[in-house]
Amino acid sequence: MVRSTTERVAVGFVALWLVAIAVAPAVIPAAAAASAARTRPGVQGGRTAATAGRLAPVVRVDGAGVTYRLPSGTDVTLTRGGPLFQFPSGVIHFTSRGTAIAPDGTRYGLEVSASRFLGSNQGGTDVFVLLHRVSSGAAGAAVQFHGYDFQLPKSALQYARTGPVAVISTGTGMADFGAIRLSFSIKRAPTPSCGGKNERWRGASSGTFTLTPRGDDGFFGTVTRSSFGSAALDVRRGCLGFPTSSQAHKPPDCPAQTFDVDGTATTETRYTEVFGAPDPNPGAADEVFDYQVLRDPALSIHEVQAVVPSAGVKPGPHRTVRLATYAGTFLSGSAQFLAKGAGVVDGPYRCGKGHHVTFRSAFGPLTGASSNPLTARFDTGPVSVPTDVNEALSGEYDRTIVN
Repeated sequence: MVRSTTERVAVGFVALWLVAIAVAPAVIPAAAAASAARTRPGVQGGRTAATAGRLAPVVRVDGAGVTYRLPSGTDVTLTRGGPLFQFPSGVIHFTSRGTAIAPDGTRYGLEVSASRFLGSNQGGTDVFVLLHRVSSGAAGAAVQFHGYDFQLPKSALQYARTGPVAVISTGTGMADFGAIRLSFSIKRAPTPSCGGKNERWRGASSGTFTLTPRGDDGFFGTVTRSSFGSAALDVRRGCLGFPTSSQAHKPPDCPAQTFDVDGTATTETRYTEVFGAPDPNPGAADEVFDYQVLRDPALSIHEVQAVVPSAGVKPGPHRTVRLATYAGTFLSGSAQFLAKGAGVVDGPYRCGKGHHVTFRSAFGPLTGASSNPLTARFDTGPVSVPTDVNEALSGEYDRTIVN
């Protein structure tokens, strides 16, 4: 169970943060990106708390390609280049991985990354620091994440093709959160792909890394490192994974009959989401608790992704869903979704061979129990689902196969 959670994390948390700045949207088909993008209210400093899927909004799909809007407000178009979509100038992604020890002795995986477009006028640099650890118990397993995202000028990631040379240099852009200056050093020849247009260089990085998370009960204190023994530099100039136009019109596989519940609560500076659904593994279910706080110049993201027994996400009569938690998952308490009004039918959509699928959705509050609210026991402090039904999260119950 831990393994399947970790695999989903690699795509669902880290990779989708790259998508959030349109650095690596290649992993998401254009139609999926369009449907998953959500509109969020603006917040101070021009920053916007990330959406659940962390997808850059698609503002246009036409013969020229797929146009995304970066958090800076800049529109970037992925253009058709033969059978696949391509970035106009390419992208670069520099990642360093190691470990960190909290003041209480808890060990965390540590990752610092920087991503930006190549080219003269394609947005800025996104610097992301991630701390994470795994927990498991007799009835559940989970990964806990703490991420700190900084949108900095393009100069924060310096790159030269000869060598190649890459340097993360945040200067004063992280303010009281710290500063990063790491240089990449090559250990082996690159791994090419896409006919040599893309390259992955493996090596190490050294310099200075200082992070002092703010507003998180001082749990991490100040995290420092001078070197990372594992580092990678990805340079991509083609084959970014979008389907051809003919593939885009091919009916997708019919999804299995399932359901999910998804509730969100938003203020100008805070975003909370609770998600639950059956797991692809029989007898299991997924539970996600995501809490984000804007503390300029950083967007702080705290998230638990757990795999629990299937009874942890259980539908009931009258379009209700109950969420229960298990030891070992960083989650405690319970919550319930109760539909208000009739369900909304979306579809049918063609899928597979002569089949169709419809999506039945209902909306209503997702509330934590007043005596034992659903709570994410983050190391940085607990966060609970609102218990006031008038201010509760909205929920969704969906997906019914129709032959």
